[in-house]
Amino acid sequence: MPILAQVELASVTGIPADNVINTFSFITPAGFQPQLDQIPNALIDFYNGANTGPPPLSTYLSLEMSRAAGAVTIRQYDIAGALSGGPTGSPVRTSQHTLVGNAPALPFPGEVAMVLTLRGTDALSSAVEAPDGGDPGTAPDRPRARKTGRIYFGPTTQGGATSGPPVRPDSVFREALLDAGQRLYSGLAPLGIIWSVWSRADGALRGMTSLQVDDAYDTQRRRGVAATLRETRVL
Repeated sequence: MPILAQVELASVTGIPADNVINTFSFITPAGFQPQLDQIPNALIDFYNGANTGPPPLSTYLSLEMSRAAGAVTIRQYDIAGALSGGPTGSPVRTSQHTLVGNAPALPFPGEVAMVLTLRGTDALSSAVEAPDGGDPGTAPDRPRARKTGRIYFGPTTQGGATSGPPVRPDSVFREALLDAGQRLYSGLAPLGIIWSVWSRADGALRGMTSLQVDDAYDTQRRRGVAATLRETRVL
């Protein structure tokens, strides 16, 4: 049973447009109600749980993200009828959770994030580009992209950055992200729940074989705040 889980982190502004959503997909065994109960616990542990050495990921999340009780909403969807895209219907389970751990008070701009790259089965052995196949369009296909997913973790803080220049995420932050991803995958796999990469182009979920983190920040421009004023100087 393919499950899509959306983790919505509420903003302290109380404005829904300022919330941050991370999406995860899973292959689960038949009779999925027990799995629906396990997935949210594993996902909130991804943010709050203790890593083997580095601090929890929640301590790297900006204070723009609310630590109020129940400020994290996890919605799960049965996507068996929507593997090629399209409406997923109503959630089959919704639960509320809480972020723990305060972050350093020095945030980066809201659009700054760290990318956790998910490599599905055969991703690294697939070509980056290939001649267009039988699907609509004439642009080259990207087989590796169809087997690759991303989690944009953020907004983050300067607490996990090197002093630079250039400013980069330090090794402790990178290890924290990889540890949390490893814990999420390894904690669910014995239950038959496989964290996966969802390719809408292929209409398929693929189990993952590796996680990757670069030593550079990325951006999600839609997470940036809107301007509230504009200053003009007449020359």
